[in-house]
Amino acid sequence: MGFSVLVDARHIADEIRIAVINNTGILTRFEQETSLRKLQKGNIYYGRVYRIEPALQAVFIEYGIGKYGFLPFSDIDNSLLSAKSHEQETKKESAGEVESLLSEGQWLFVQVVKEARGNKGVTLTTYLRLQGIYCIFIPIKNPKDRDLVLMDRDKNEKEKKRLRGLIYDMKKRSKTSNICIMLKENSINVPNEEIIQDFKNIKSIWRSIKSSIQKNGSNQSPHCVFFEGDLIKRFISNMSFDNVSNVIVDLGNTSNKTCNLNMISDMLPKLNDIKVRAHRSRHPIFTYYNIEEQIMGLYQSSVRLPSGGSLVITPTEALISIDVNSGSMTDKSTVEETAYKTNMEAVKESVRQIELRNASGLIVIDFIDMSFEKYCDDIYKSIIEEFKSNNTKVQVTPLSVFGMMEISRQRTGSSIYELNTTECKCCNGNGRVMSTEYISIRIIRALYDYKMTSLQNPHIVIRTDHTTALYLLNERRKKIFQIENNMSVRIQVMPDDSIPYGSFNIYHKEAKHDLEDNCLTTKDSEIVILPVKRSWISRIISKLG
Repeated sequence: MGFSVLVDARHIADEIRIAVINNTGILTRFEQETSLRKLQKGNIYYGRVYRIEPALQAVFIEYGIGKYGFLPFSDIDNSLLSAKSHEQETKKESAGEVESLLSEGQWLFVQVVKEARGNKGVTLTTYLRLQGIYCIFIPIKNPKDRDLVLMDRDKNEKEKKRLRGLIYDMKKRSKTSNICIMLKENSINVPNEEIIQDFKNIKSIWRSIKSSIQKNGSNQSPHCVFFEGDLIKRFISNMSFDNVSNVIVDLGNTSNKTCNLNMISDMLPKLNDIKVRAHRSRHPIFTYYNIEEQIMGLYQSSVRLPSGGSLVITPTEALISIDVNSGSMTDKSTVEETAYKTNMEAVKESVRQIELRNASGLIVIDFIDMSFEKYCDDIYKSIIEEFKSNNTKVQVTPLSVFGMMEISRQRTGSSIYELNTTECKCCNGNGRVMSTEYISIRIIRALYDYKMTSLQNPHIVIRTDHTTALYLLNERRKKIFQIENNMSVRIQVMPDDSIPYGSFNIYHKEAKHDLEDNCLTTKDSEIVILPVKRSWISRIISKLG
């Protein structure tokens, strides 16, 4: 199956969007970056220790003006702490007290490994990684790192052996033992000369980083010393282009389009024969390929399945739940077969939605109950197979007796909810609001509790939102009239759109003018009348029978 990569860079100063579609036009991957939320993962900073927190087993690093990151003790390299004595290093290794080797104000190279999320800042490490087209260069090796070729086990062993030998040669030429070199999967069948040149380019970047710091000394403020690049560069570095046939770029009215296209072409692996071309239509690229509507569907909780079933995706604080419903699907002869077919469709669509929305953490899928053990095994094997094409670390449990499957997916960044949505001001993030019926009951209860006898012939005003006001006037009119009679008061309902839904105010007001002038009119022939003089309400009720 051939895939196409669509790049929307028409407003590159404000936003970059990248979509991957298959040969039928279905969206399979979507990423975006805005000027307000620049990606930081992979950036290298020269920062200083701001605060040491032994209780958290971490250090807070000031990596920019007013910017602070979280650096765990386990991600601090011993060799960087050269200011302290060897005895202290020995103490650290035996007692695990990294804080004894650190001091506030100490300067360190740090790299962002996790983006900021919510109130949490970025997560940092001192074990740096620089990525090229084919190589990953680790100038300061973590004890866990080792030289390797990043490819599937079932790939050509002869090619693996060649690439391992190439890694050995490059390390030998560099004459540095503490480095680590990894080769990406796209280095398969690439000539040695191209890979060696890529490695040299990365090494020269690292040398320039170190020389700039040595030149300026510590007489400077924390700052970025290496920028990983915009979304386009990051996407190309992390994307496998094995099945990609072309890259189409919409640069809008950007000047020097040829130069920009050549830059993108130079970043791509050479052996894949990928065509890079400009989008020529006058319509925006995502509109032309019917991608906009699919992107907007990512913000909906309900997703339709091909045979009439649906998924209901609900993100919560603890997990993301995906509920599978059979809906109108009735084409199979038995309930068991209907459940099986719906569940199999749900497997494919659930994985697609998880990847498109960049959902991570704990994900629970509630499949339709099935009795046959073979069907349950098929569901488990299918979802494992669907996740194979994803580079993110995923753990999946078999179906439980209740038809639930738990998935743990590594967090690689913010989800689409975290990036582009905010808490609903109406429901305060609950996802539900009180029904109008219950709000009216609360208002009537409040009327009974309200002290109405402090004035002679009191005039009571209920000020609430428009929807609740309409309900009171149309559905609870008799009740309001009953309260007026029983308590010898006059009650006026005033719609006020400045009041949030579900809120209301009740207060005394002297009646100084004819309230019939304040009658409310609405569309669609709704019967809406403000309760004014009791004689007027009596006439309305008598007409209604």
